[in-house]
Parts: sequence; structure tokens; C-alpha cells
Amino acid sequence: MSYVKKLTVIALLLVCLFSLTACQKEAEVTVSPLFYKVSDENSSVYVLGSIHVGRMNIYPLPKEIMSAYEKCNTVMFEIDYQTTSDFDYEIPRDKTEALVGAETVERAVETVKEEYPSMKRIVQKAYPSVDMNNIDQAGFFTLQGLLTLCANTKSALLADCGIDRAFLGYALRDKKSILGAESAEEQYRLTYNDLPSEAYSDILNEAIAVEEAAKQVNALYEMWCNGDAAAIERVELEPLRQAVEDSWQHMLYKSFLIRNQHMTDKVIQQLENDETTFVVFGVAHIVGEEGIINQLQELGYTVELLS
Repeated sequence: MSYVKKLTVIALLLVCLFSLTACQKEAEVTVSPLFYKVSDENSSVYVLGSIHVGRMNIYPLPKEIMSAYEKCNTVMFEIDYQTTSDFDYEIPRDKTEALVGAETVERAVETVKEEYPSMKRIVQKAYPSVDMNNIDQAGFFTLQGLLTLCANTKSALLADCGIDRAFLGYALRDKKSILGAESAEEQYRLTYNDLPSEAYSDILNEAIAVEEAAKQVNALYEMWCNGDAAAIERVELEPLRQAVEDSWQHMLYKSFLIRNQHMTDKVIQQLENDETTFVVFGVAHIVGEEGIINQLQELGYTVELLS
């Protein structure tokens, strides 16, 4: 099952969940994520920095965020989750072994098997097409995704409670127009296409270290909850900025900048169309000098930090 199809199925299951959550008077935990209003003379776009995991106790989000969402007829994400695609970007087992080495693949498989009992329910929901009895044949992206679930489980953070999925559930429930800044294929080609084999090896080895990955995602989650733009920039962007020229990390940084430009262009398009839009983009894309918010400000749009 493709990434986009899986998220669409999950989002449909979340409609009832977030309908009930939206009726709560207050969240158990108050958060202050980065949230902006971007305006020209005729219209406004609201931009919420997202994180892809979360906990139910932060919902409903602060009133200024939910009030802005209610004003908008359109919700825009990094990817249009309702756009299904037959594009299959999985790397088969034999090619995965050629990229990262058989030993690394075996370590990844064994780590997933070890952690599987504690996250069985989540795996069955998020990866319904994965046959755990045949996990030894899994390719790079399946293993990476399962290892990410391992880390999220250890950190007590759920992809189901991520900000993107919450607002996708809201938008489907409220029958709002849903847009995406890029397709799944565009995101894949910009992020992973033509990377050297050492990149895949490094990525998978980092994912195998689930304890460390859990600590990192927990730390990022706290930064997101506190709206700590400087810390997010330091953790998420600085290592890419400082990457050596021609390294795969530098390649990722260049792709990241291209994606930022795509997202900025989409926001401008909504402003030019005078279409009040609620935008949900990954928080790393909106912070820093190269971030979407700074780009819009430099282009002369009025930017107001709302939380």
C-alpha cells in the first residue's frame, strides 16, 4: 500500500476521533506551536508549523488556531493526502542489501521483530499490507518506517495524533477543500532520488538505534510544544547547513530549499487567489532564514506570529 493511500485510510478512521476531540472544552496539556498569519491587502493565510507525531492530551489545540481553521474553506498540507498514486517507491530487498549491506538489513529486521510485540496494534493499523511472517523480505522504506514506529512507541508519541493527521481528519469531517504543495512522488524524488549508497546506510543505521531516535523525537516534540523556533532551527537545520559540499547531507539541504520554495509559491498562490487558507507544513520548513515565513516576509507580505 502506497504511503499516500495508507495516510488516506488512516485519516478516514480519524474523522470520528477528532470530531469527538474537537468537542472537548480544554486540552489536558497546553501547547504553543509556531502559528502565523500571513496577509496582503486583500486576503490572509494561516500557517501552522506541524509535527508528524503527538499525544491526544494536546487536543483541542489553542483557540486562536482552531478559530483560524474555522474561518478557512481550504486546508493545505505538504502532500495532498487525498491524491492516491500507484507510484511505488519501495526498494526491493536485494537492492536494499546492495545499498546498505546484508548485515545492516538483518539488524534492521531483528530490531523490528524484537520491538514488534509492543507495537503490534500500531503496525497492523499503519501497515496493514505488511506481512510480519515475511518481514525478512522487507525493503528499505518499509524497514525505515517500522523502525520509526519503534522509536515513536518508545517515546509514547503516535503518528495518529500528529498535527497533519488531526487537521486532515478535521478537513474531511468539515468537507473543506484539501490541497497539497507537492505530490508523494515529487517529495520522494526531491528527498531520496540519486542519493549515494552511504546515505541509505546512514539513514537505516540511525533508525536501528531506536532508543536514541526515541530521545530525539521526544526532544523535538517538546520544542514544538513550546514553539521554540531557535531550538528547532539548531537541531533540524544547522547540521544540514554545515554539511560538507558534495556530501549526501548537503544534497538533502539543497532539496530541502527547493521544497521550501515550492511551499512558499503555493502560499503566495492562495493569497493571490484571495482564498483564505489554513496551511499545515512541517515546522522545520517554516523556521530560519531559508524558511517559508522569512521568505514571505522578505517578499513584502505582512507576517504576524499568533502563538
